[in-house]
Amino acid sequence: MSDFHPAHAHDHFFRRTFDVLENLRALLKTQLPAGLLSRLDLNSIQPAKDTFVGSEEHEKRLDLLYSARLVDGTEVLVYLLLEHKSWVDRRIALQLFGYVLRILEWQGECGGRFA
Repeated sequence: MSDFHPAHAHDHFFRRTFDVLENLRALLKTQLPAGLLSRLDLNSIQPAKDTFVGSEEHEKRLDLLYSARLVDGTEVLVYLLLEHKSWVDRRIALQLFGYVLRILEWQGECGGRFA
């Protein structure tokens, strides 16, 4: 995907693990609800954008965005954000909402197209 070099080993491990699409497919197969998984064409998954969260905000936070197609041909975004919290973060919903806003802004910048 990119030449991004995370500062921490666990971030590097995460990025390099899910840069390999077969690893991403394996994760999605085990974590998505069966109804959604049956509608998603896992073979169509492709990287859409490297990251929305810059190192100036939180250098350990990494996220990956992929485009994929449903079995009916509809294009969708798969946003993968794995974040470990060592405390109960009562603002996590607000944080996730910010990520969704960044994706929507990016889609607007690229004319609504995913890649």
